[in-house]
Amino acid sequence: MNILCLDTSTEILRVGLSAPDRWTEQLYSGGLRHGEKLFELLEDGLKHFSLNPGELNLIAAVRGPGSFTGLRIGLSAAKGLSEGWGIPWVGLSSLAIIGNLYSYWPGPVMAVIDGRKNRFYCAAYRHGRAINDEEDSPAEVLAETGRSWSLNKETGLFAGPGAEALGQVFLKEGLAAPVGEKTCALFFKDGGRAVFDPASKVSYCPVMARLGEEHFLSRGGEEPGAGAVYRRSHEGLALQDQPCKTQP
Repeated sequence: MNILCLDTSTEILRVGLSAPDRWTEQLYSGGLRHGEKLFELLEDGLKHFSLNPGELNLIAAVRGPGSFTGLRIGLSAAKGLSEGWGIPWVGLSSLAIIGNLYSYWPGPVMAVIDGRKNRFYCAAYRHGRAINDEEDSPAEVLAETGRSWSLNKETGLFAGPGAEALGQVFLKEGLAAPVGEKTCALFFKDGGRAVFDPASKVSYCPVMARLGEEHFLSRGGEEPGAGAVYRRSHEGLALQDQPCKTQP
């Protein structure tokens, strides 16, 4: 399948194109200007890929959790393009994408996105498979999870756009100490360690395309009312999809 991949959930805008034998990914990290940059990157990507919109079969867009504004921009674009081009779209979990990016890691992987207010959107994976539900957790809970993995003689990986911020919280709150001069790996107070990777230099497109195709083949495209997924359990918001209107 020829698949367009859109991720507007964080400060890094990603627009990717995937075909059975090749892929390309365009990035923009100059601030939250996703609304004006998305279609510019899409046009550049199509030209670089020598692909016409009529040759696309599917749109895979991140549904969250992540930036409230960013998600609405991305999903509005996905729905608009889906309707205009007459092709289906599917929504993907930003955390599941990160978990699958690191399916090679020998131990558990905690996908992490900074939710602000000292809380983090997170979910744990092992070899690409989720081992718990997506949550909105404080740093203390994630530190306890890392320590429990250490007690089982496993080195956990905290990966994703929130990994660096989480590591800094661990250090600031005295929950862990750096390994030598490296802050990419931390020792917990009672032994064991964890590794941190912000995933900023990893290409998302191949994983998004694979997950998007699997989603479509098993469940079909999204319903018209499908929208973004937000995680704010500590503020009392429902953990469910919320509608996102397509922009005209």
